[in-house]
Amino acid sequence: MKRLKAWLQAANGWRRLWFVLSTLGLLYCTLINPFVLNRQNDLSHYQYMWAVEKEFQNPECRLYAMKPLTELTEPKYNDSEGREGCYHLYNYRRNHNENKVPYTPEELASDFSKAIWGEILMLSGIGIVVAVVLSTLVYFFGTVVAWVRAGFRKKPLSAGEGGDNA
Repeated sequence: MKRLKAWLQAANGWRRLWFVLSTLGLLYCTLINPFVLNRQNDLSHYQYMWAVEKEFQNPECRLYAMKPLTELTEPKYNDSEGREGCYHLYNYRRNHNENKVPYTPEELASDFSKAIWGEILMLSGIGIVVAVVLSTLVYFFGTVVAWVRAGFRKKPLSAGEGGDNA
């Protein structure tokens, strides 16, 4: 922490601006953007979960909640909202928790929560990588521009200050 504080005190205005913008970008990419991106998928996730909940209430689907998946066959797809058949319950178990017997609405809620937070954490991890790479590229680009500008500002050497004296 002391090194960062010393670096910030010695840094020029451009480096301080880079630091502030990089910090804000990192915070946005890890804390805000994952929720924004995940919100686009939330409706379809919730619709699927609601269809599974409706199938829990269907007496025909009781076997799909009580038996191991190895003893069941995949039902045909009948209805997108879970009003007919047991397709959503079977597939949700197969994709999220195929070993739990019996599969209960509480397990569904737990698996759903884990899936949503897993996506948010994955997007947050990707955000960290993106923010760090972009910040590094901007810093590198700024260093190169400063180096080139410093080259143009150099005063040319006069005849007696160096160079070839032969």
